Amino acid sequence: MKKETFDIFSGGPNTSPLWLECVEGFANAKARMEQIAAKHPGQYFLFSTRTHSRVAQIETFPESQQGPTDGEDSNAVKALFPLPAGGKCIHHATMF
Repeated sequence: MKKETFDIFSGGPNTSPLWLECVEGFANAKARMEQIAAKHPGQYFLFSTRTHSRVAQIETFPESQQGPTDGEDSNAVKALFPLPAGGKCIHHATMF
């Protein structure tokens, strides 16, 4: 059985999202999103190609810039929805 696929996008609620790449499996996609966010601070999210919805997001900040002040880890990935199996990856390129 093929794993569900997830698109990784950069951008936040007030910007146009930019597609970066497609990854099989939630754990793999989350790890890849964290890797990109650590190298290039900013806002990123995972999009389920099966449910057509955002399923996780992360926001990182440059070391010189202060992050959230509410005691929350600025680099924590937040899962937004439960993740069912299935899906198909139609993207083949990566930006990073």
